[in-house]
Amino acid sequence: MRLHLPRAFAVSASALLITCSLTAANVDARTAHAARMAAAHAKASTAALYPRFDVDVFARGTASLFNPDGIVVTKHAVFVDYQNASDTSPTPSTIVKYDLGGHFEGAVNINGRCDGLRLNPYTHKLWALVNNDGLNGSPPRQPALYVIDPKSLQATRYAFATSTQQHGGGYDDLAFIGGKAFFSASAPTLTLGGINNKQIAVEADIKGDKVEVAPIAYGNLGGLVNIADPDSLAVDNAHDLIIVSEGDGQLVTIRNPQTKYQTQSSIHTGSQLDDVAFTTGTTGTLFVADSTLNRVYKIRSTFPAGTVFAEAPLGAPAQSFVGTLDTTTGIVTPLLTVRDGILDPTSLIFVADGGGEDDS
Repeated sequence: MRLHLPRAFAVSASALLITCSLTAANVDARTAHAARMAAAHAKASTAALYPRFDVDVFARGTASLFNPDGIVVTKHAVFVDYQNASDTSPTPSTIVKYDLGGHFEGAVNINGRCDGLRLNPYTHKLWALVNNDGLNGSPPRQPALYVIDPKSLQATRYAFATSTQQHGGGYDDLAFIGGKAFFSASAPTLTLGGINNKQIAVEADIKGDKVEVAPIAYGNLGGLVNIADPDSLAVDNAHDLIIVSEGDGQLVTIRNPQTKYQTQSSIHTGSQLDDVAFTTGTTGTLFVADSTLNRVYKIRSTFPAGTVFAEAPLGAPAQSFVGTLDTTTGIVTPLLTVRDGILDPTSLIFVADGGGEDDS
């Protein structure tokens, strides 16, 4: 199904920041009218300054597949993590494999709430993290890593080497740089003063049937900044590790991670963000999971060179949008909002033209 949006229209950033909550039922009813308003407003904007979008629904969940989150796009398939009811009950998440046209090809259940899903570019296997709140969750559950063959969908579970993690929580997202794997250390146990003096990111390594981790950065960043909610990870175009600290409204950059040249810095963003995506070139496709509407969008986009996309989910102070982020100033510009059918974006993946990760 194609959303009722004019093909490749330019959306002005002004007047598109929405802070009200809408239900799934009335979003579709307002989409056509909102699209006309956005298109009319776009005529007065400078098209070269803002991305242009063409939005389609790539896949829909079902009564038994819902709460989509993590997305991986390879040269041959698209994998979507459906968390189902695992957020509130000890039930499995489901990793669904689609072909590039959005047709179901297979699925595998993994025990726990899956919040991080990536393709390891060095082994060409999917890595999936479960139970990101760890023992801080309700009910408390052990975090674990699943390694999944993208062709057979066979999954192998790896427990962490210690039953209790040093930071008190679990692991939310993962990224791969220079042959190394990094996890964000989520749901940390803070001091009585609200300070996170624990790790915010770790290097992870599979040894035998266990996952061993080693801290690479800490939440107080040398006492200068407090990072209390490390969440999603990304890799920028300089191969730096980017940590989105959602609840703090901060973006942390770790340059040259786990080397003697490692440095780290942070900026405040204009909103609490959940995901960011760094682009190459000036055209590509964004895949966005909408948890509440149970959809995965495929958003074709044309944009200025160096654009960084970001999204904020339902419930954030400035909520329910896909937009751009200035990583120098931290300014966030919402571009697609509930007016355009985006209600609760929870995952954002960018694929350059001719891209898709190598799963061979």
